[in-house]
Amino acid sequence: MQKFQDTVTGMEWHFDDGVDVSGLPGVPGTLSVNIVPRPSLAHDWDGVGWVLNQQRADAAANVERLAELASLEAAQHDVVRAAVLHKPGMLSALGGVLQKIMGNVPEQTPMDRLAALDARMAELRALLP
Repeated sequence: MQKFQDTVTGMEWHFDDGVDVSGLPGVPGTLSVNIVPRPSLAHDWDGVGWVLNQQRADAAANVERLAELASLEAAQHDVVRAAVLHKPGMLSALGGVLQKIMGNVPEQTPMDRLAALDARMAELRALLP
């Protein structure tokens, strides 16, 4: 396998051994045998080497963070909902957690607490980019 890199785009080209690359139509004349590996998808070719595109790197990191946050929120919500709806005695054990999430709230019914929790989670989601 012959491997080349286009010095204009950074794209790698692979050909079977023994193929005369110079005679192939559609193959750029800017291919080099010196290959500079791309560190990540967040890197762009600048004609000489790969340069980090910070905006793309940040966007990729945010996607991962948002996915993790959504997963954690869903798990937390499911646990709290199950405890409130099916095991009211657990409310006292969850009181500290609910207080941290929702702040000081007067005595509320389980459904009111769930509504307040849902509202707070919606507020937090609205603050995300």
